Amino acid sequence: LRQGIIVTSAAVFEKIPSPDIIAIDKTGILSSGEMTVTELEGPAEMAEYAAAVERLSPHPIAEAIARLDSRRSASDLDLHPGRGVVASVDGRRVAVGGKSLFDLLDWKIPGHLASFAARVAPGDGVVSYVGWDGRLQGVIVTGDQPRPEWKRVIERLRQYSRVVLLTGAAHPG
Repeated sequence: LRQGIIVTSAAVFEKIPSPDIIAIDKTGILSSGEMTVTELEGPAEMAEYAAAVERLSPHPIAEAIARLDSRRSASDLDLHPGRGVVASVDGRRVAVGGKSLFDLLDWKIPGHLASFAARVAPGDGVVSYVGWDGRLQGVIVTGDQPRPEWKRVIERLRQYSRVVLLTGAAHPG
């Protein structure tokens, strides 16, 4: 897309002489693209704080977390592209994002939350950490559903070319 290439018809692949590599974006192609929260680990108010912060972001993962609760509001958003966000909720600075955001903030990930996050295999979900008052408080896992036909499509493509999966998911470790 960044190079201005958009495939609008499968017929274009019939015209390519013999591609060596086919790159496929997972989200929305092999999966539904509809992110939902699949797991939560942390105190009850974690969902309220995280949802308030994530309502300020248009990211698909943020939208899934924002649907958890609507009781609180956030302001003073600080975006950290590729890492997460920090905003004020009820006088607290609340951070929601990946491990790299909390490394940047120098907030340590407690062992029990690191263990919880490590259970999520790459590609099975996206781990978002949530913290406030300078401490990590919990973990939210989001994911989307694979399309039923994805395996058949990949197997067929592999008969002709090397297939590479593009995904923004990263392992929490």
